[in-house]
Amino acid sequence: MSTARQLVKSTGYLTASRLSGDLLYFVFYVLLSRAFGREGIGAYSFALELTSTLFIVADYGLSVYLVRELSRR
Repeated sequence: MSTARQLVKSTGYLTASRLSGDLLYFVFYVLLSRAFGREGIGAYSFALELTSTLFIVADYGLSVYLVRELSRR
């Protein structure tokens, strides 16, 4: 298989999986909104954003640490 064909195939898989994931997220969010209402979805969004922000900070520190430790070996 040529490189161009493999690239197109891989890009197609990535695009399809991304669209599927976004569709599932949308359905999940709509169902969650109906179940918890306006106040509940606001609390959920706040908790998700806070967790995401803390995860980004923690991931940055771990990435630097792992690169340093792995480069020693």
